[in-house]
Amino acid sequence: MPSVRRAPRNDVAVEVGLNFAVFGMDFSVQVNELPAVTVRSTGQQRTVGAGEPVAVLTAPSFDLLRSFSGRRTEAQIAALDWGGADPKPWLPAFTYGPFSLPTEPVE
Repeated sequence: MPSVRRAPRNDVAVEVGLNFAVFGMDFSVQVNELPAVTVRSTGQQRTVGAGEPVAVLTAPSFDLLRSFSGRRTEAQIAALDWGGADPKPWLPAFTYGPFSLPTEPVE
């Protein structure tokens, strides 16, 4: 059986995946009629949702990608740096398309 080689967390593939996942989150925030949030990652900043952002979510690109693609629990997402905002209103937006929040941590 071949061994699995994991890409580094700062690999360009993480940034490409995150750029794709941001579109899904933007759609989900808007469909759920949630306030806009600024998403900050390693060297990048985006706004998801419509209107003026009312919160800032800051995390490494790897953690954001995992959060936006069903690989982080509600508690893990809530533990990210939300700039003092309560993350609860945005948690429903993390379930969209093929993605849903796991009940147990996924690594």
